[in-house]
Amino acid sequence: MLTSPGAASIHLAHARRAAHRRRWLAEVAELLAFPTVSGDRRHRGNIGSAARWLAAHLGRLGMQRARALPGLGRGTPSVYAGWLHAPGKPTLLLYGHFDVQPPGPLGAWRTPSFRAAIVGQRLYARGASDDKGQLQLRF
Repeated sequence: MLTSPGAASIHLAHARRAAHRRRWLAEVAELLAFPTVSGDRRHRGNIGSAARWLAAHLGRLGMQRARALPGLGRGTPSVYAGWLHAPGKPTLLLYGHFDVQPPGPLGAWRTPSFRAAIVGQRLYARGASDDKGQLQLRF
């Protein structure tokens, strides 16, 4: 039972946090599903698809000029986005990668390697901690 306006604010904050968490988990699960193994040519199309997904996602978050850039030579694509609404302020560059190492022996995985699975309080999937999970930011 809520007894004060402060308690109502806390209840609302917890509800919003839960809603954001569900949305973040759904979005990061989409990104984790791309098998972006850069050392395996068979996944080259997956890396391009993931780059386009990330560019679109950054656009939905309000970034401008969000786009997937082709890799140089036979290199993997990269993603660029900018937010240029602070004239005269310093530039901040964020870097991360969205390619992953091969999942290794599939029999060693308790869950499918490219499908997000929550076990207890942990999220499992190839790339969840290096580096797709960190890329999945909320601005």
